[in-house]
Amino acid sequence: MRRISETVGWERFEAGATDSHGNPAEGWLPSVPLGIYAFNPGGTEETLFPGHERVISTPTIYVPSDKILSPQDRVNVRGELYEVQGVTRDFRHPFNSSMNGCSVDLKRVEG
Repeated sequence: MRRISETVGWERFEAGATDSHGNPAEGWLPSVPLGIYAFNPGGTEETLFPGHERVISTPTIYVPSDKILSPQDRVNVRGELYEVQGVTRDFRHPFNSSMNGCSVDLKRVEG
């Protein structure tokens, strides 16, 4: 039996969006609930550029196999908005094959 551990907000990228002046702009569809198996907070790093105080977080979420997120999508996890990085990858759970699914790398830059 597959177990959803929590629900996050998934915002799909909307290609062809325009701003109020008709100029091309990034846009996302309204957030929809996405049940995930797990959230791995991953690591963080601080940039070493003088005058910049940036922290980059790189967590991973594990989702059911039928959920394929695109590289420009966004995910709201526990109140933090992350960008999807790269492609959704097939994930095989090491102890429970009923939990096989996909892993999705996320990224958030603060500062």
